[in-house]
Amino acid sequence: LLCWKNQSIRMLSDDSFEYTTFLGNKREYRFSDITGLKRSSDSMTLFVGSGKVHIETCAILTDKLVERIDRELDRIA
Repeated sequence: LLCWKNQSIRMLSDDSFEYTTFLGNKREYRFSDITGLKRSSDSMTLFVGSGKVHIETCAILTDKLVERIDRELDRIA
């Protein structure tokens, strides 16, 4: 779960997750659609298909979510 200004990531299954923006817009993504990760000093941007998921460095992420994202990033490396 990621929370910052109403943003959140919720794992729906081992294959997909739902991202909610701070404006309340929801979008479902598949982990297999992850294409990259860009790190900045204060945040990260996860590229998923044609979309982006913004993650603040102060966000709290579950180990299961991090492991699942890392698995996909390792796959495309």
